[in-house]
Amino acid sequence: MKTILTIKKFLAVGVISSLLMGAVLLVLPVGSVAAATPGPSSTPAPAIQTNQTINPTQRLENVYQREQQVLANQSKILGRVDTVIGRAQKVIAALKNRGLDTSSLEQALTSFQGQIVSGQTYYDNANTVLTTHAGFDDNGNVIDRVQARTTLQNARQDFISFRQTLQAALKNLRQTIREFRQANGLNQQNQQNPSTPAVPTVPASQS
Repeated sequence: MKTILTIKKFLAVGVISSLLMGAVLLVLPVGSVAAATPGPSSTPAPAIQTNQTINPTQRLENVYQREQQVLANQSKILGRVDTVIGRAQKVIAALKNRGLDTSSLEQALTSFQGQIVSGQTYYDNANTVLTTHAGFDDNGNVIDRVQARTTLQNARQDFISFRQTLQAALKNLRQTIREFRQANGLNQQNQQNPSTPAVPTVPASQS
């Protein structure tokens, strides 16, 4: 009975999508580094104006600290992915034991794992960039503004690639889960039981 309930939860709620999408959205907004180096026409928003404007060096140091936090968030995401993949493998095995054709789910999960490997590569790249921290000293203080800006931009690009890769992986996996439900008449079961939650909609990228 417990196994059957786990299967229903996996198929009805889309557990992989719901667990990981919230984590993916922890990634640093793509405009953060650009905001640290505003163009000549840029003016601070009234809500954040102060008597003393933050100088460009301080802006770079602030972004550096935020990117360190993003790196920590991405590490947590990757750790959560491993846990969810393990759960998904158990659910697929249980579905197969019930006589259902799970080949599409197996292929989707294999593809998902491959995309996560790509995401890991982007994380590793960002980690190397921020660990080397060219332009910053060991305390996160700017010692070379040009190099510091390049460091932040390089890490930012890897953050963007990491997020886009995971979002694409989630989209593909969610679509396969939806098709599996339709092929096995599970959507009709949900219509007969309105209390069963539907697969959540994956929000569009905030890039």
